[in-house]
Order: sequence, then structure tokens, then C-alpha cells
Amino acid sequence: MSNQTKSEVLPKKKEEKEKKEEKEEKEEKEEKIEKKTNTDEDEEENYFEDLSSDSDDDWTPFSKRPEWKGVEPIPQNNNEPMICPIDYSHEFKEIMGYFRFVLENNEISERAFELTFEVISYVPGHYSAWWYRRILLEKLNKDLTKEMDFLKEYVFEVQKNYQLWQHRKCVVDKFDDGQHEKEFSEIALFKDAKNIHAWSFRIWSIQRFNLWEGELQYAEKMLRKDHRNNSAWTYRKFIVTKGGQIEADLELAIQECNFTIEKLEKGINNEAAWIYLRYWILKTNIEKCLEIEKIVIELNKKKHHCFYPHEFFIFIYEKILKKENYLQKALQFAQLLKIKDPIRKKFWSYKIFCLKRSLLNHK
Repeated sequence: MSNQTKSEVLPKKKEEKEKKEEKEEKEEKEEKIEKKTNTDEDEEENYFEDLSSDSDDDWTPFSKRPEWKGVEPIPQNNNEPMICPIDYSHEFKEIMGYFRFVLENNEISERAFELTFEVISYVPGHYSAWWYRRILLEKLNKDLTKEMDFLKEYVFEVQKNYQLWQHRKCVVDKFDDGQHEKEFSEIALFKDAKNIHAWSFRIWSIQRFNLWEGELQYAEKMLRKDHRNNSAWTYRKFIVTKGGQIEADLELAIQECNFTIEKLEKGINNEAAWIYLRYWILKTNIEKCLEIEKIVIELNKKKHHCFYPHEFFIFIYEKILKKENYLQKALQFAQLLKIKDPIRKKFWSYKIFCLKRSLLNHK
């Protein structure tokens, strides 16, 4: 301890505290999700539970359901014989036949509403079923809070389903308060931190309901969990610029460059961070650019086989510094990467051509 100064100890303690808090939060959420998963379906207040059974034995054909008596399902219209017809199950053919019937007749009824769920159960990405469901929600004056509860349960089954997230957005848009949407997207991102639909939904809800408070801390937390998460980096940019409302001035650009350098010092082989740094360094000045160049040179000494610093040098020499001596350096790095990065050999050949042309223009 005598060999360590106070300034060295304090950051370590802060980092240990953050890790401890993050671990406790993760354990708490895991426990919450596990309890949610293990909840007996009979105890859930979900008005869809009678429809959601996966058992074929429990499925009753529409022709035997009293509410559909007298309805003639519309079969799929195949005017020409198919070379490889899809072998649909009997249940699916029947469900879709009745769904075509309600669409054809523009039916507004409770049975049509229940039918949309059966279609979605078979094909979660069936956009027509989701679209018609929204029409019925409005026309039948359904309780939207129950629909929200249904979506909260169903999202765990089809997290990567765009239609579900779009449907949630359309329903939420009817409310004046979107505070619960943070939790909704956070649960999905806890299970899959790179779910693009969850990130997009979070961005929309933050803008729609003006929920900016605490979001920078959330972005930082997600980057602490995985500093290679490109979605989290993109979200950070969205937050610091307030969705483009805040002008990216020099002060903000320097702040973000410094933040990114801190992350790169922990892991230089992080493409997402390098791309983020490129964006912000364009908004700094020559002085800051040269300062970062020196830092990257030192970082590069620690890991020579990493391509990203070399790409970064080419970028700043070509886009910012631009003088002949810097373009010569960029050319040398491009020639090196043509050998070291054979997968993109043709790209680096093109970059070499462009740099040589730029050098000729300087003469």
C-alpha cells in the first residue's frame, strides 16, 4: 500500500464498487425473470391463456366451434400448380382459411379478435394479423392495459419479432405516460443486450415521452457489461446528442473522445469503439486530433497485430490532417494492411489508389 498513491487507490475502489453494484443488480433481475418464468399459468391474469395452449389435443377445429357455425373458410388461392407446395398442417390451413374469411368480410367481432391471436401463435411475424388486431382493438373498444400485459408476457417467446415491437409501439402511443416502457425494453435487453428491436423501441419511447433522465447512466452501464456492444455505443450517441437536438460542439466532442479512449485502454481490439471515436474526432480540432494520435500510438505498441489503430491513423491522416507527410503515412499503413488484412485486400488496393491520387494533387 505504501507504494500506491491515493489517486491510484480511489479509482480502483470506485471500479470495485461499480462491479459489485452491477453484480447485485444482475442477480436481482435474474431472480425476477426466473420467478416470472416459473409462475403457474393458471394463476396469471391473462385473458389469452385459453388460446395459447400448444397442445394439439386441446385444439378444437373451427368447424366444431359454435361461434363459427355456418362460416365457409376461404382456401389459399393457387391459380397455378406449385412445383414444391408447402406442407401446411391441417390446423394452420383451417386457421388461415377462417382468417381470410374475416379479412374478406371486414368482420369486426370478438371471435375475429380471438382469431388474430391464433394466427399470431402459428406465425408470429404475420403482419396482417397484427394490423387487423389493432383495428379490432380500436373498433371493439378493448382494454389496452390488458393488451399491454399480453405483450409483456409474449415478448419472452418472440423477442426478435419486429411486428410485436411495432404493435407495442402503436398501443403505447395511445397513452400519455410511457414510464413503464423503460422497464419493458430493459427486461428484453437484459436477456439479449443486442436486440435491435428492443433498442429501437427504447429510442422511440424516450423521444415520445421525453424520458431522457438517467439514460446516459444506462448507456454507460450497458457498455460496462460489454464494451463491444455496438448497439450500446449507438444508443450513447443518441443520448448525448438528445436525438440530434443538441449540436455536437467541441466540448462535447472532446468529452466523448476521452470517454472512448478510456474504453480502448481496457480493450484495443474493439471495432465499435473505434468507429465511435472516428465520428467524434471529426468534430474536434487539429490540436485534439494530434493529442489522440499520440495516445493511439502508445496503445498500438501493446498489440501490434490489431488492425483498428492502423485504420484509425489512415482515417485521421486522410480526413483531418491531410498534409502531404500525413498522407504518406496513411499510404504506408494502407500498404501494410493490404498484406496483414487479406480478406479486404481489394478494399486496401482501392484505398492505396485514392491516397496516391491525393498525393499527386498535393504536388
